[in-house]
Amino acid sequence: MANLRRIPVRHEDVFPDGVLFLGIEAAIDFDRRTDVDNQLRDKDSGLRVWQVSVLDPTGDRGSREVVVKVVGDVQPVPPGGMMKPVEFDGLSVTPWVNEKNRSQVSLRANGFVSSARASSLSSVSASAGVKTS
Repeated sequence: MANLRRIPVRHEDVFPDGVLFLGIEAAIDFDRRTDVDNQLRDKDSGLRVWQVSVLDPTGDRGSREVVVKVVGDVQPVPPGGMMKPVEFDGLSVTPWVNEKNRSQVSLRANGFVSSARASSLSSVSASAGVKTS
């Protein structure tokens, strides 16, 4: 397999209309799935990997839920809450090819941007017809 490289990108370039927080859970390391602590660790830093699910209200039908992996010792806390706008800090994409020879991307971030900046996405979400409160 080719050496995959992360490409730094701006949040607004990937999600120009913003995203809404849906949930977060530990990413499972399937090679250690029977262990008590089976959470996936980042290969570079050794930190835990968390899967953050977000809703892209303007995404293609069937692909509006997007998962962004976030690395950290503890579970990251979104600045708002369920179905509230969030913005990612240190977002990057890693392109890859799946088993059906189709191009895919994996999204990764350092964490969330402060709530003040993310809340500016509320008006965008409202104009997209998504109720955020």
